[in-house]
Amino acid sequence: MGGGIDKVYQLGGHLGKGAFATVRSAMNISTGETVAVKVIVKSRFFENKNSLSMFARERTIIQSLEHPAIVSYKGFFEDPSSICEPLCYMIQQVAY
Repeated sequence: MGGGIDKVYQLGGHLGKGAFATVRSAMNISTGETVAVKVIVKSRFFENKNSLSMFARERTIIQSLEHPAIVSYKGFFEDPSSICEPLCYMIQQVAY
């Protein structure tokens, strides 16, 4: 998926934070489904090429997994035109 996450999802509050990403709740505007959005600041990967490889591998693995005990992959957005710096977003099912 290209940029324009705001056309599909309404971002909500923060759920957590890690070394490379912040996780926020979001709602699919057309379906009302609540999801988790991993907001990744791409510049954090430029300093460590292994991190970029690890993220790409994580995305590939999550896309291929299908099990009731594992959150499902919903999509991916890149937003090179964000105000501060380029961002990407990985959308996943919310785990309660």
